[in-house]
Amino acid sequence: MKLSTIQGPQGQLVALRINNAKVKGLPLVFVHADPGRATQWEAVMALMADTHDMTAFDFRGSGASASPADGDYSYEGRAADIAAVVDAFELKRFVIVAHSAGAAVALT
Repeated sequence: MKLSTIQGPQGQLVALRINNAKVKGLPLVFVHADPGRATQWEAVMALMADTHDMTAFDFRGSGASASPADGDYSYEGRAADIAAVVDAFELKRFVIVAHSAGAAVALT
């Protein structure tokens, strides 16, 4: 797993990434719950390392990511974090795997 830092809409976001160029299926983007962090997905990612390209990241103000500059923790704000991550890694099509409030953000 590679640790990456990208610029999100309200500050730096930290992501865990497994870039498996051998696979042809859709990449997976893991979205954590409140409170949560990307590392909660490490065991699942390790189990699937041979079959998928995967990204998990810390939402704004969670884990190692920066708190939002404007204090926005809304679903809409965090949905913008998902967009920033998928844009940074140039993911055109992907599957979101979300937990709890992360699912609400993903639906937003």
